[in-house]
Amino acid sequence: MQGNLRKLVPKLKAMAASLNSLALAHASPRPCTPASHFASRSITHRPVGGVVSGGMRRLPVAAVGMVATMAMVGGPKSPMRSSGREPSTAIASLGQVRAAGGTASEVGRDGKDEPQTVVTPQWLHDRLESDTKIKVVDASWYMPNEKRDTLKEYKEGHIPGAVFFDLEKISDVTSDMPHMLPSEAAFEQAASALGIQNDDWLVVYDTKGLFSAARVWWMFRVFGHEKVWILDGGLPNWKASGFPTKSEGPQLLRGEEAVAAVQKVYSGKEV
Repeated sequence: MQGNLRKLVPKLKAMAASLNSLALAHASPRPCTPASHFASRSITHRPVGGVVSGGMRRLPVAAVGMVATMAMVGGPKSPMRSSGREPSTAIASLGQVRAAGGTASEVGRDGKDEPQTVVTPQWLHDRLESDTKIKVVDASWYMPNEKRDTLKEYKEGHIPGAVFFDLEKISDVTSDMPHMLPSEAAFEQAASALGIQNDDWLVVYDTKGLFSAARVWWMFRVFGHEKVWILDGGLPNWKASGFPTKSEGPQLLRGEEAVAAVQKVYSGKEV
């Protein structure tokens, strides 16, 4: 495994350099046209949840590099390949973005402006209790050699109200390769089980600051949910900002239900 990862390093460095050059070249704002393959994919779903169609917004350079890396590397064993979706298409759409800074616009949901790709802990904290349409997603994941239990750590402490997104199991369970994108039906049912509505504003974080959160952000964007952001600095920055965490909670059941929903879709059972 380590040998394969070493072989990827030069490619990732070259890609990061290219993305930085592209970002700097696009110094003025302009709309990003998503790859036509993704733009044509809109999901019809039940009113209780799911995701909506939409284009990809501008990204900070750091987020672009991480998303591109996570999109290309599906897991510890192999490069990212998904059923019917070419990773090169996803990377191509990222090539149209530009640097846009790393913090959120300090506005409410009713304002004309919206946050950029990254929101600050203060922005989230100020709105978490007053705005029921803002949902928080814990997308933590670790490499196998770290021998850490993401679910256990989620139970011990997470941002209040956050649901746990199991990156290992909300995937194409029929594939021999890890972390392949699930089918639209499976992802829709997982989102519904997590309590995510079409018009929700999603804030995704992880326990490393910026690692697996970028992958889950990308997954939601692939399936058309455009109102999704990454928490700047993740859980460590949330704690460093003096904000509380919560243990256990009813949200734990939602994470389990999401995994069960994916398994039912792939087994052909009704959800």
